[in-house]
Amino acid sequence: MKKLFLFALTSLFSCNNNTDKTIDSPLNSELNSSDIKYEYFISNGTWISTIDSLSEVDIMDDVWLFNYNGEKPESGYKYQITEADLDIENSITGGYLILTKGFNTLKYGINYISEKEMKLIYLPRGNFQSYIKKDAELVDEINQESIIPQAPIDSNKLTFLEKYAGTSWTNGTDTIIFKNLKGEITDWSDVVGPEMWYLYSVDGPFFVLPCEECYTGNECHMCGYNAIQFNDDTLELFWEYQNDFYEEGEGVKFYSSKQNVISSIITRGGYFENYESSEINWFPLDADLSTITKEISDNKKALDEFLNRKEVEREETAKELFDDD
Repeated sequence: MKKLFLFALTSLFSCNNNTDKTIDSPLNSELNSSDIKYEYFISNGTWISTIDSLSEVDIMDDVWLFNYNGEKPESGYKYQITEADLDIENSITGGYLILTKGFNTLKYGINYISEKEMKLIYLPRGNFQSYIKKDAELVDEINQESIIPQAPIDSNKLTFLEKYAGTSWTNGTDTIIFKNLKGEITDWSDVVGPEMWYLYSVDGPFFVLPCEECYTGNECHMCGYNAIQFNDDTLELFWEYQNDFYEEGEGVKFYSSKQNVISSIITRGGYFENYESSEINWFPLDADLSTITKEISDNKKALDEFLNRKEVEREETAKELFDDD
């Protein structure tokens, strides 16, 4: 196995002809592309988690071996990449990573795999996992980008996103990551991922607030906007929309008032009144969840109560607007 993570007979990936045909002559026989099976391989070596530096993965050919704090199991998983999408540099930008060992199967959605980076989403829970290839060149690159700070930084002078960019969090059920900003922000997913499970976008433009040129009025019918607002101590994602009968809006605000905890509140304005969820707390992805079972239970209760109230609001609004009794 070479250093490159994809191989081919003529480029970077390998292909095996699984057809049973016998090709007598290249001049009068053609190989149907549907008969070709492509195999994709991740670069051999050790991959380090960017979320938990004690967590590593050792990859050799088609074997995936988890390694935590130097402790390795006796045997690893066989891995296979399916339904892969490739970009122009032959990095994998979609598809699935399947790990199997006996009757045990793990499945991941592929966000991105190159020779140096690997970003996965554990299915079906949606936990985000990120790895970097361990080698001297990459260590230099990490130091240059100051992923490991070389000088003390006054956290009181950083905005919310500057403090938490590149970090992953869980509320016990779901997982989010605050992303490092790269280029123009055109959607919530450029800042926070995976997509917020309780927040959907509406028809209309996307605004990054504060913005003097952005018009947030909704005088017209069936129009609205989506927005993200950066503040020193908070990050807000929300939308507002004017339907045929009333104006509504929904959003989520992130903030941190406790050490190693990020909190969020979901807000909504509907036909009758404005209301919000109880506080939902998020903990570092590598936190020991067995020590915060009460907090996890409170999170689930807060989200369930908000969604139930939203459902009641919609039912009562429909009765108010459309029932003749």
